[in-house]
Amino acid sequence: MPDTSEAAGPRIREHLDDFRVEELPLYAPSGEGGHTFVCIEKRDRSTEEVARSLARLAGVGARDVGYAGRKDRRAVARQWLSVPGLEPARALAFEEDGLRVLEAVPHAHKLRVGQLAGNRFELRVRGVADPASLRPRFDEIARRGFANRFGRQRYGRRGDNAQQARALLAAGRRPRDRRQLRFLVSALQAEVFDAALAARSAPLDAVEAGEVAQVRESGGLFVVEDVARENERARRFEISATGPIFGTRVLAPTGAPGVREAALLA
Repeated sequence: MPDTSEAAGPRIREHLDDFRVEELPLYAPSGEGGHTFVCIEKRDRSTEEVARSLARLAGVGARDVGYAGRKDRRAVARQWLSVPGLEPARALAFEEDGLRVLEAVPHAHKLRVGQLAGNRFELRVRGVADPASLRPRFDEIARRGFANRFGRQRYGRRGDNAQQARALLAAGRRPRDRRQLRFLVSALQAEVFDAALAARSAPLDAVEAGEVAQVRESGGLFVVEDVARENERARRFEISATGPIFGTRVLAPTGAPGVREAALLA
């Protein structure tokens, strides 16, 4: 039994309903085409399990089912998946333990990883003796933002996803499941990003010379040159510093940030 006394301090994710995730789609399905975009709500189910269930329903392979990203198993999560050749009416009538279909709309193309605008989260914190005591921290977050680290959920149940990716790269082997390979490599990318975030000493609402910054409105990236000017923009949340997601295409920082990130990658 979990300790529910106030002495235990604040606690998160004690119960499934304490963590809710809602995917924000990048675009709406068109209403026409050979794929069906299915919005589902899942409870204590992985995205891969849901994909396999929908694939069986449609009589297709699990790799033919598309999704924009994986959502936490231990949560109540809503997300979109695409299934080829599945009639919307059949999808809407489908239900399994921990899975229900909320919407089903035809579309011309498969949903691809990364095709989402973002995610919305609700997190219940239990065991807070004085909720008002949290107000200064909330005010600080509103004023300066917070560190957008990946966190332990990206590294798998045993916390070894990044290690598995390193072993595969070192051995020069590729598993037959390319989707699983991408997932493991993304964990390795996340590990380096989190390490870069931990090594960064500048305030969250400031940028360093040579850092790669992102424009909030457009998403564009650029290397910081005029620190005084860009720090004014950073304090207004017009831009933010970024961390490395190493791959085949990445805008490299220069100066001290470039040296720091290259050492972490090595």
